[in-house]
Amino acid sequence: MSEFTLVTVENFHEIVPNFIKNHKLMISEYEDMTSVILRMIENKYFFNFDKNILRGYMEDFTYLYSPNDDINKDRIVSMLEPSDDEDSDDSDNIGDSGLKVEELIKVCCDHSNDNNNEVVE
Repeated sequence: MSEFTLVTVENFHEIVPNFIKNHKLMISEYEDMTSVILRMIENKYFFNFDKNILRGYMEDFTYLYSPNDDINKDRIVSMLEPSDDEDSDDSDNIGDSGLKVEELIKVCCDHSNDNNNEVVE
């Protein structure tokens, strides 16, 4: 039986940017991230966490790779706006992964500089 690469909330921030960099992909909009995830699944990457968390990560990565696009920014802003039923949380951690915002930004920015002129297939 062939092996799968397990993608979890703990390693998403490493595996996905590495895949993007290794395949010389460019992310400029959310649909590009959707293409990346589909391509990863085709290449036997298994996402072992809630798809709503995956969507949030995809939106974050889209904005990190293309922060000058207003649509990408608006997606993040709308996710961050407080709702009436949420308690405020002053944590710097993203989700339950324990990943610091600064770590995620550093990893993504390092990889985005390598992908400036490449296109998602």
